[in-house]
Amino acid sequence: MDRAAGQTGNKPVPCFAGDQHVHTTYSIDAALLDGTTENVADYAAAADAGGLDWIITTDHSNVEFAALPTGVAVEIEAIFEAP
Repeated sequence: MDRAAGQTGNKPVPCFAGDQHVHTTYSIDAALLDGTTENVADYAAAADAGGLDWIITTDHSNVEFAALPTGVAVEIEAIFEAP
């Protein structure tokens, strides 16, 4: 079945594959506890290469992390630069 043109009865229905729970290096526990080094652009490229249509980053951190040079401002910039 074509992902972009699935069928329900006689009507084509768009179908998109994705991942709704991705933590990047900007999520403090993923970076510090798991050693994650991938940023938003890295995951976007990997998703594209794997045939996914979308991803949702679910990073979480805290106020202290947001103030770091690698905190929220850098993450927001990376999101807008991702392909």
